[in-house]
Amino acid sequence: MVLVPAFNEEGNIEQLVADIRESLPEGEILVVNDCSTDNTGKILRRMKGIRFLNLPFNMGIGGAVLSGFNYMYENDYDLLVRLDGDGQHPADQAVSVLEPVRQGSLDAAVGSRYLDGEAAYSSFTRKLGIKLLSFLSAIILRKKMTDSTSGFRAYNRRAVEYLIRDY
Repeated sequence: MVLVPAFNEEGNIEQLVADIRESLPEGEILVVNDCSTDNTGKILRRMKGIRFLNLPFNMGIGGAVLSGFNYMYENDYDLLVRLDGDGQHPADQAVSVLEPVRQGSLDAAVGSRYLDGEAAYSSFTRKLGIKLLSFLSAIILRKKMTDSTSGFRAYNRRAVEYLIRDY
């Protein structure tokens, strides 16, 4: 399953879905519309071949992702890859994040915007916060983290079950 949390993404959602279809043709797409105030909901209703949830009020990214996790779990999917609705995660790289989870070597994988240097769209304050969180995560997990806040992630069923309980 491909999970796309979306809030006010009328300018991005159609192209993102097209990119996902091209890069992950076997993936079933679920867009969680987090009570967008633009035309995201209308666009989703007219799109063919995707599933979507329209949340009744804005729950924020955590609530939208948790809604997608519950959908994945309740509908017996084994794998989930998440790409944010703003299109910042290239769909053609989703296989790279998904593959170690699909092979069973990891329960979850996190893609990074910073492997090749700095992401151009991040402000100084945001970059500083990401670096601090990545540093703290690396200390706690004893693994190098370059982008612990990235929404570009893949999970197996076991990881999603854990996150549903403890997210």
